[in-house]
Amino acid sequence: MSKRLPFDTYVIRKVQKWQKRAEEWGVDLIDAVGVSPMEEMIYFWSQWRLQPMHGFKRMQPAQLENSLAALVWSESSNPHWEREGLDEQAIHGFLRAVVLRNLKRYDEARQSLETTVLSHGWPEFRGPLRDDWTCPSAHYEMAVLCWEEWRQQSQQSKDEALLTQCREWLDKAAGWEAYELDTRDARSSPSYNAATNHSSNTGGTPSGPNEEYTPQPLNRSIGLPDPPQEGENSGVDTRSWRQRRDDFLNWDKHLARRRELTQQVSRPYFRDWKMLRHHKGKTFSAPSRLFRASRALYFPNLQGRTLASPDPADTTPILRDKISLVAIYSGTWAERQTQTFTSASPSFPSNGPLHTLLASHPTRLQKVELNIEENSFKAGLITFFMSNLRRGRSTQERARYFLIRRGLDEHIRDAMAMLNSKVGYVFLVDAEARIRWAASGLAEEGEREALERGVRRLLDEAGPEGQGERQLHGKLS
Repeated sequence: MSKRLPFDTYVIRKVQKWQKRAEEWGVDLIDAVGVSPMEEMIYFWSQWRLQPMHGFKRMQPAQLENSLAALVWSESSNPHWEREGLDEQAIHGFLRAVVLRNLKRYDEARQSLETTVLSHGWPEFRGPLRDDWTCPSAHYEMAVLCWEEWRQQSQQSKDEALLTQCREWLDKAAGWEAYELDTRDARSSPSYNAATNHSSNTGGTPSGPNEEYTPQPLNRSIGLPDPPQEGENSGVDTRSWRQRRDDFLNWDKHLARRRELTQQVSRPYFRDWKMLRHHKGKTFSAPSRLFRASRALYFPNLQGRTLASPDPADTTPILRDKISLVAIYSGTWAERQTQTFTSASPSFPSNGPLHTLLASHPTRLQKVELNIEENSFKAGLITFFMSNLRRGRSTQERARYFLIRRGLDEHIRDAMAMLNSKVGYVFLVDAEARIRWAASGLAEEGEREALERGVRRLLDEAGPEGQGERQLHGKLS
């Protein structure tokens, strides 16, 4: 039998717990239910990773008071409350704290967590049919309390000790061992990222209106672990009918596909648009130096049509044996962001040294544009106006402009740190198709200079004109 999903396991265990209590207490199943299951569901389905627009966070004060009254009933009017064990009392105290926090009654919320959950050790919550999620979740909730209290304070009277406490509680929650529903925990929520960013700033203070998010320098290699091969990521299903039948009957693949669909559905539709409010969508700052060649990862092969031909073409042959500036964008906004790094327009005079290098080394250095458009209607419009795109581009430049419809899935986006589909990205790719440098969003101070230094470094590594191409030709062929 295949492995159940975590939430399915939780529901089955919960029902078994009520059945056992009903049998031991000699009551009906409905009387064996402790804390209102509805309040538990509101909490779990309001987590940031699942339904950020629902749950306690979106309730009005009157609705929160109704939830608080439902929790009070469990404690005051439930005739079997005295029989309840520690785990059920901890659920009650934890949910009460969450509601009180959303009512901005922070002291009461903290007291509820400390008396019902945090005053007990982790082993006390473990055991068959017991709810062990309350203890680690309470640590996260304490971090959220500290964070919200800090945000409510005026700019002149902010207590930076609250940020320190927030980070300490988060570190405890993040390092917790496996427990039931740990995938539903919000330890990777915006509160965690924001608190981490603030605590890493000098003095821990925000730097302006974008205080919830500060792009951090990209300090790791990005890309795919395997060299690209022509024909990969075409978006075309090349499986035979037998392979499709086998995959259809494979339950593990069904579960994997279910997880993919769940992740897609749980992603808020306007998330990428909302993130444009912070630093105009910039997701990371460009590194000041190249990624080391021995640790660099590969740029994936993608397939689409070019301005030179309507036939499908792969990006790998274009990137092979040349140093490439690859601009990836979807829409005019993102394209203009990449132009702040690569455009030769007089509007960007700081790009002059880079274009001098492009003009001086036409056989070793090139610019490649990848226009990603998965929407069929928009892709049709781009195809209709391709004559306008060809205008002003040489024959070689037309062959290096790709319109890509599919193949750039979430796995590849994550591996390349392309976390916002509305933002433009620039990659410096060496002659072996390895990503040696990357940037996102608008060019900021020092990033153009870092790109120019990186290009010069790769040109030096390749050696005199033509030498590098002959040495590397066999590695990717």
